[in-house]
Amino acid sequence: MIETQLTAELYGKRPELKIQRLRNIPLGRLGTPEDVANAALFLASDASNYISGETIAIKGAMATFVTPELIEELSKKIY
Repeated sequence: MIETQLTAELYGKRPELKIQRLRNIPLGRLGTPEDVANAALFLASDASNYISGETIAIKGAMATFVTPELIEELSKKIY
């Protein structure tokens, strides 16, 4: 989860949702736009010149267990 104006508005309306999401992020915080920018800068630098065809998940060590069905179900509950 990346903290943006949109998520700030959502968490302002539903603070319990933010608490719940933070419990699932081992690093204990939401991501920031700077976290995404740092990954992009790394990929644009020579330090990544031997990396190709990879997906880099910027997710605070959160486990990946989300399916399209789960996203649809959760979307109905949130909105």
